[in-house]
Order: sequence, then structure tokens, then C-alpha cells
Amino acid sequence: MAFVLDRLERLNTSDASGKFTGRLDMTRVGVFGHSFGGAAALQFCHEDSRCKAGIDVDGAPHGSAIQAGSTGRLCSF
Repeated sequence: MAFVLDRLERLNTSDASGKFTGRLDMTRVGVFGHSFGGAAALQFCHEDSRCKAGIDVDGAPHGSAIQAGSTGRLCSF
């Protein structure tokens, strides 16, 4: 997820084709996923401040997201 956001930020700054330059609102990034993807979304939002909202649908949390718990910007179903 971080890799994709890095590339999107680069496209938003300077895209040779001009299709994406200045068109992406990188201040309002959210991620979601199901099962292991949901756990990955929750962990990503816990670790990366660019993530403003995250939804974990039916995924068991892993890593440091377990100890920290969820905040108002993260949901786990």
C-alpha cells in the first residue's frame, strides 16, 4: 500500500501525460480489505500517517495494531 501511495504521489506531482498531475487528493486516503487484506489495511493505517481511514472486514488484526487498538479513523468488522 505504501508503494502504491508513493507512486500516486509522484504521479500527482509530475505525470508526463498530464492525466494525474494535480488531480489526486492525497490528503484524504483511505484503505479497506477483507480477511487478510483487511488485517493489512488496519496495520497499514496504524503505521502510515497518510492513511486517514481504514476498514478491516472480517480480518484478524496482526502486528502492532493489536496492542494499539483501533482509533476513530479505523474500523474493524
